[in-house]
Amino acid sequence: MKNLILSHSFIRQNRIPMLLSLFMLSVSCFMLLSVSAQYRYVSYVRSVLERPAFSDTVYAALPTVDPARAETVGDAELIAEQNRRLSEIREMPAVAAVYSYRTYMTDLRIGEYYAQLYAYDAEMLRNFRLNVREGRWLSASAEIPEAVVFGDAEGTVRVGEPLTLADGLTVRVVGRVEQDLIPDLRGIAGRSGEDYFRKSERSGFILSAEALPKPFPLSERLRTMYGFFLKFSEQADSTERRAVLHDLRETGIETVSVDTLAAGCGSALREWMKVSLPLPLFLLSVATVSYLSISVVVVNRSRRDTARLLLIGCTRRHAAAVVTATLVFLFVLPILLNLLLAFGFPAFLREGTIWSLERAILDARSLMPLLLYALVLETVLVLLPLLLYKNRTPLDFYRRTLS
Repeated sequence: MKNLILSHSFIRQNRIPMLLSLFMLSVSCFMLLSVSAQYRYVSYVRSVLERPAFSDTVYAALPTVDPARAETVGDAELIAEQNRRLSEIREMPAVAAVYSYRTYMTDLRIGEYYAQLYAYDAEMLRNFRLNVREGRWLSASAEIPEAVVFGDAEGTVRVGEPLTLADGLTVRVVGRVEQDLIPDLRGIAGRSGEDYFRKSERSGFILSAEALPKPFPLSERLRTMYGFFLKFSEQADSTERRAVLHDLRETGIETVSVDTLAAGCGSALREWMKVSLPLPLFLLSVATVSYLSISVVVVNRSRRDTARLLLIGCTRRHAAAVVTATLVFLFVLPILLNLLLAFGFPAFLREGTIWSLERAILDARSLMPLLLYALVLETVLVLLPLLLYKNRTPLDFYRRTLS
């Protein structure tokens, strides 16, 4: 109890600067978590687009309107037309491969929204493989329909358990993707590169298109969409490639080069980092200097109480430990606050802030650099009292207090 009283006394003497430093450190740590996680996400998406499988490749989304009538059509008619068009694209002489997918809405609610469903064909499944942090990626030869989950679904979906996504579709969840928010893959013509692959706002599942029952009951909540990557043949010259792209445009299919998408992600990331990184780094620097300065002040102002401790029989080690514990406790508070936010309220933290391209991400793994910084600063805070008390006797402290 007396140690707590002493610590409270040390804090009370410096409460205003300590509160300011605590606030700056908490805000800067929170912002750096978001910046670090955003950088990790966009860099990860860019690394996927830079895989060899996506060289000489364009991305497109099949239209959800009839180009001739310029009006939406029914899902059954739309899917039949999209399947026919995709078969024609695969038969073009300059086309080496097509990686396609379709998006659906499921009947399963995760949080406030119905979960999404991404059905990948075999080529898409192999070439657009995402890293998993729990379980494994999908197997193209699985006998039982498999799915991997993404998004904020920790409390709803467990890896290894069966789950019914829609009428006639029960899957076994075999993995959880590394990034909680995956590329949305619902880009449309006219968007810049980074917007094509913005973060999906809803949780959902990825599975093999072969696992879908036929016919698959369509949801009436949102229209399905077909997207694909078109890889050109190495033997195709520029004239043949332009002819393919022209044919696609004539039927209302706009394309964008995957190289352009990757470059757009990189340039957007650089510009965003220039805007977002200076402020949290400045606040962190100011907070660090403030903490070190306040620590020196706390140590000096604690001499009177420390002198009394030493004169009544406490050791120098005990006195130094009380002051050190006070300083470390004050510094650990913002770290604990950010840990609590990152692990306990992920959905709240992704509701959107000014520190991201679209929505904020806070990845718990981004805490590692922050914890290393905390370890270094705490080491300094521990050394300060020890250096002060190392060569000073109780009489020295008492004389300094009286002077």
